[in-house]
Amino acid sequence: MYNLLLKTILWISVFFCVSHCIAQVQPLKELYPGPESSLDFKTTIISANGKLFFTGNDYISGKEPFVYDPQSDKYTLLMDINTGNSSSGIFSSKLFNDFIIFPAKDSKEDYELYATNTKLNSVILLKNINANSSGISDYYSSISTPLGLFFTADDGKNGEELWITDGTSINTMLLKDIEVGKMSSFPELYSYNPILKKVLFAATTQSKGREYYISDGTPLGTYLLKDINPGDFIGDTRSACSVDSLFYFIAEDDKDGKQIWKSDGTQSGTTQVTNNSSQFNNPFSLIPFGNKCLFFANGQQFYITDGSLTGTILLSNSLIPYPPGFINFNTQSWVNLNNKIYFAADQTSTGENMELFVTDGTKDGTKLLKEIFPGGNAYVTNLFKFNNKIYFSGYGAHKEREELWSSDGSNENTKLLADINPGNEPSYPNNFVILDSCLYFTADVYLKGNELFRFCEPITTSVNEKFNTSSKRATIYPNPTSNNLYILTNNEILKIRLFNYLGVQVSSHEGNIKQLNFDNLNKGIYYLVISYKDKSNEIEKLILNK
Repeated sequence: MYNLLLKTILWISVFFCVSHCIAQVQPLKELYPGPESSLDFKTTIISANGKLFFTGNDYISGKEPFVYDPQSDKYTLLMDINTGNSSSGIFSSKLFNDFIIFPAKDSKEDYELYATNTKLNSVILLKNINANSSGISDYYSSISTPLGLFFTADDGKNGEELWITDGTSINTMLLKDIEVGKMSSFPELYSYNPILKKVLFAATTQSKGREYYISDGTPLGTYLLKDINPGDFIGDTRSACSVDSLFYFIAEDDKDGKQIWKSDGTQSGTTQVTNNSSQFNNPFSLIPFGNKCLFFANGQQFYITDGSLTGTILLSNSLIPYPPGFINFNTQSWVNLNNKIYFAADQTSTGENMELFVTDGTKDGTKLLKEIFPGGNAYVTNLFKFNNKIYFSGYGAHKEREELWSSDGSNENTKLLADINPGNEPSYPNNFVILDSCLYFTADVYLKGNELFRFCEPITTSVNEKFNTSSKRATIYPNPTSNNLYILTNNEILKIRLFNYLGVQVSSHEGNIKQLNFDNLNKGIYYLVISYKDKSNEIEKLILNK
């Protein structure tokens, strides 16, 4: 009787909500209860091994590395790097395998490189790169690739140069001293090409000026790509993209000024795409799009290129991207949804009315998606893709302040999703990240500050599904399990679905399956729904221990 009641309660609690509940934005428990913000407005939240890692402030330890476990609803301080109430100044956190690698300063105010082990919830000083001063400077640049995390550092002997790490101390090393000796080459890392398995970056030497370089993660495979502007600088580029087996980037020479270039990673395969006579002057904001590249030029002209001059086509003559005049079009300014690029731009030439635009790579398909503030100055920022939709912070006509919006790519379904901070103040939704089929982000609320929120979009299932509650037809074992699960039953199975503790479907398996593997899932409580050939269903509670 107890088992029957338990199964009935589980079915009601999980599947009634899955079928009928309206998805809601939920505030999480505050790290620091009170009116002060626990997280900065602009911060980095990383999802790894079923947890959220971020820089938080509990107003006891200062701003330090924390972890949030949604299963236990618990925050944990990982390490008080700068002991006491002083902050460690963490910035530019990047995930490589199971390690989050970031610069931070200790009580001596020296910046060095640290690593968080996301499996063990531990932080270590990765390497004391410069024993006499900061090994990490304001010129720090980094990029995470399958080859390792490339970064820049100064060991006090070789200047600011290119380094690489795999997240362990022993394999954190100087990759190449490009400007040999104590002088610095100040590398700036731009893009990784997964086909070429190489990184594109810029560096400066006395003999060549500032030029582009390539690296495959080895000293021998780190070399000057091409002396594009002999004896001088290639200009302030800061924008590159990887498309198929090519890098696209911006470079400046004495003949044509700033133009679009492309490279296959070799000197002979590095060529100029546009020129001074082709009206593509001062390009910026490169965006990868299929096998082509989008970019802006001349302030407000929007182009697409296939890598040839004749294949470089004007899409719009009057678009100012967000933010106006920016150089590096970061991934929070655009998203690729269903082979279309959505981005924030202004077509009024003032740079003060940032609406949501879309392009399919054609002139006719480049247009305003929706005017979210008719007659006023809109503000669209922080675009993020989740569950085949776009989520963003929008300053719309609702109450003339920034709140959470969503769009499925259509005009009619681009709308305000949640008024998180009721009243006259904006909530500034920001720092989006995905964990366990839910969207996590920060928002600012009156008398609470900038805190963590969660949005889980339920997966709709049929309300006519018949559930078997009279007898147990399947045995699942072992339960709890760490990875493999076996289903013992004499009945033919059509489908098995797995839901997390929030009622969100995380996987589905078709066929008469008798074994499942959960290596790609995080630990926690799940609900297994077994659908049989006779159209009946059975639900089992499953615990994953890892």
